[in-house]
Amino acid sequence: MPYINVSTTAKVDDKKKLLEEISILISSLTSKSKRFVMAKLDDNCHLYFDNETPSCFVEIKSIGSLNPSEMAKPISDFVYKKMGIPIDRIYISFEDVPASLWAWNGRTFGWEITFLSINLMEINKLADLNNLRTAPKLNSKQVKTLL
Repeated sequence: MPYINVSTTAKVDDKKKLLEEISILISSLTSKSKRFVMAKLDDNCHLYFDNETPSCFVEIKSIGSLNPSEMAKPISDFVYKKMGIPIDRIYISFEDVPASLWAWNGRTFGWEITFLSINLMEINKLADLNNLRTAPKLNSKQVKTLL
C-alpha cells in the first residue's frame, strides 16, 4: 500500500519508467515508502469519456495518508506531462482503505491495532481483578512501551 492503477487510452512507450516515476510521486504525496507502493498501468485501453479523445482514469488506494484536494493537481499534472492527456480528460478516484481490509505478507495491516487493543483491554481487566482500581488506565502508547 498505497496502490495506484492507471488506465489510459494513450500508448505508453516506456512503461517501466512511467510506473517507477508514478510510484515515486505517490510515495512522496502519501509520505509512505516507495518500497510499498504498487503501481499498475493499462495503456492503449478502450475508454469512452464523452468522445474518443485521449483520456485517463487513475485509482489510488491507501491506508490513510490520502489528501485528495492536495493530491489531485500534482497527479493530473504528472499524467499531462508524461502522457499528454489534458487535465480535463482525467478522472482520479481516491479510496482510503481500512487497515483491517488490506493484507500483505500473509496478514492484514490491522492486526497490530487489534493486538494492541486486546492487550490494552486485558491489562486493564487485570488491574481491576487485582483490586488496583486506582491504577491509571493505560493508553496505546503506554502499552507499546510495555511490549
